Amino acid sequence: MPDEAPTVYADESSNSGENLVDPYQPVFAVAAVRLSAVDAQAMVQSVLDAVPPRQGEPKYGSLAKSRQGQAALMSVLPTLGEDAASAFVAHKRFMIISKMVDYLAVELAWAAGHDMYADGSAVGLANLMHLAGPVFGDESAYEAMLATFVNAIRPNQPTTLDDLFDAIEAYRRTTREGLDTHVGRLLAARWHAQDLVDLIDARKIRDVLDPAVPCLIELCRHVGAAIGEFHLVHDSSKTINRHLPLLLSLDQVPAVTPGLPAQALPVVDITFADSSTTPQLIIADWVAGAVRQVGQAWATGTDDDPFVAQLAPLAERWTVGGVWPNKDLITMPRRI
Repeated sequence: MPDEAPTVYADESSNSGENLVDPYQPVFAVAAVRLSAVDAQAMVQSVLDAVPPRQGEPKYGSLAKSRQGQAALMSVLPTLGEDAASAFVAHKRFMIISKMVDYLAVELAWAAGHDMYADGSAVGLANLMHLAGPVFGDESAYEAMLATFVNAIRPNQPTTLDDLFDAIEAYRRTTREGLDTHVGRLLAARWHAQDLVDLIDARKIRDVLDPAVPCLIELCRHVGAAIGEFHLVHDSSKTINRHLPLLLSLDQVPAVTPGLPAQALPVVDITFADSSTTPQLIIADWVAGAVRQVGQAWATGTDDDPFVAQLAPLAERWTVGGVWPNKDLITMPRRI
């Protein structure tokens, strides 16, 4: 029986790995496109014909720096509809506090018999901390806490758990009554943090802060819901390659929340290709780059760029989800 599964191509933009505090790359995006080689090559050639020959490989980052490149991109990107392109985006600074909630507060609550994922309080607490943290406590102390967490969790860094919990306590002392209780949840999870670091040091888990894998999983789920199972071709990626066994066996991973078992990814297989010779991956790079640039403008309050204004409607069309702050999701976690 012939294989009728379509092929989808994916690429990332602005992946600094686990360094979520990189000031020059505050937003990450991954995009997927479904185009024939002929159509994708025609789009790539159209852009190449519109820019100087010295352009070289038509990467989004270089094209978006010149007016000619911007105009060339805008001559083809609007032709990509929701059925041809989609993207998932991550606000890295928000992702840091989300990971702190996941690995500290959620684990503490679970040990006390409460599932913060089941009632939405994990997401609620992350949003509360992100939006209120710098306002109802000292902003510099809050930022220091985030940076110390990242450096304490990343392997081969000199930052220790003592440094991390000193930073959490230093921030807690600046917070208003009410918020200090929630910060106290993080402080109370020292043993859980030690368990996490021990697993990282033993190399039993890797890339715990890297947005590439979780964002790709969510993007694949969205694509699969629309077209069913598909072959995935990803631009060369050490992180994705390292986690291939996990990606291809998600249905065998223990459920985070009882009663909500993990589901297999809707992918037949995952292979890698070179974006310089695969036109669909070039288009995926453009989509990811455009979504990342718009997201970065929104995240940093610098959305007055005319090119960003042109890209914004396209980014909204393509973006299917993200790790992004939302004040409407704030909920008060119950007392543990």
